[in-house]
Amino acid sequence: MNPSRTIVLALLLFALVTGLVACGGEPSPAPADTAAPVASDMPAPTATPTTVPPTDTPEPTAAAPQVTELDLQDLATPSDLSSYRSNVTMTTSGTQAGETVEGRLEVLMEYTSEPLVQHLRMSGEGAGMAEVESMGTVEMYQLEDTTYIQFGDQWLSVPTTEEITANMGVIKPEDLLEDTCGWQQQADTEYEGIEAYRWTLATEDAQACMTEDMMEGLGEISEATGELYVAKEGNYIIHMEMALTGSELNASLGGGEQVLDDGRMEVTFDLRDVNEPFTIEVPEEALTSGALPEDIPVPEDAEDVTNAFGMITYNTARSPAEMSDYYQAQMPANGWTEVSTEETEGMFALEYSKEGRTANLIINTDADSGMTEVVIMIAEPES
Repeated sequence: MNPSRTIVLALLLFALVTGLVACGGEPSPAPADTAAPVASDMPAPTATPTTVPPTDTPEPTAAAPQVTELDLQDLATPSDLSSYRSNVTMTTSGTQAGETVEGRLEVLMEYTSEPLVQHLRMSGEGAGMAEVESMGTVEMYQLEDTTYIQFGDQWLSVPTTEEITANMGVIKPEDLLEDTCGWQQQADTEYEGIEAYRWTLATEDAQACMTEDMMEGLGEISEATGELYVAKEGNYIIHMEMALTGSELNASLGGGEQVLDDGRMEVTFDLRDVNEPFTIEVPEEALTSGALPEDIPVPEDAEDVTNAFGMITYNTARSPAEMSDYYQAQMPANGWTEVSTEETEGMFALEYSKEGRTANLIINTDADSGMTEVVIMIAEPES
């Protein structure tokens, strides 16, 4: 058993979010990093307008910009920034089997590179959001060495791994756009005081560029609208909003498939505090969530220690037999009474009791790493 299994529920929730990308497209993990409701094979726009060679004719005015194609590869991604806050909101509304249905998903992401801290908060409710809604608001804070995860009112802490990092930054603005088509460049403008390139999406342009496969995946689109602003300095997306209206509309938000007979799907993305100094505060209850019980000994050479939901796990270079001897000496020294000890083909099972509590230990060799894995399951007395 790998210690990182304690974060499986969180990763499943992240998979729900990333599954939004392009109605089933593969998610693209990013270290500081779900899905657009539109898809396309169309060429995309560069965020920098093409320069028109000088001629004898009058230069075009700002109201008639040189049309270029939106190039997602040219855009800066969150991993290029030193800090930011992003918000994504996705909503659906319509009818399904004659019933009115609505769904909503909200994701906040905060990131600073110095110090390296990431914060994600996700919540959802309504149609298609049963998996997320059942967990309530899910929060994660990732530091360089430790990731803190909240489920309901309980926090758990686990060592930060590459797997967690890959799933932590689930929202990239280019993911929300990578399968859209029909964006048209408009005159440069300002968005909330930032000089920006502006793009818009209209129904006729989106319908003209959609392929049969795209329409089969999305449904019959009767209306498509969108606004996109890209910062001239830094070339990152400041704000994006899109809306799709149609019949047989694929409006899956929470991981499970949801097709509306008639409905509307909207998504907005905002990026704020880009490269600005701010502090992400990790709640005190999260920081103390990994504290081990004082009477459960763990050796100094323990690696990947986790403590969650009454289970402590870790790896060590010591042999299973050495660890069995360690606990047979240390548990009684901490007030525990031995109930049983068993060995089966190199695996040790130990049980102890103390004042109505029980501690069951499984000590075995991990097949993947070759290290000794220790699992301690603690049961508190029923109140």
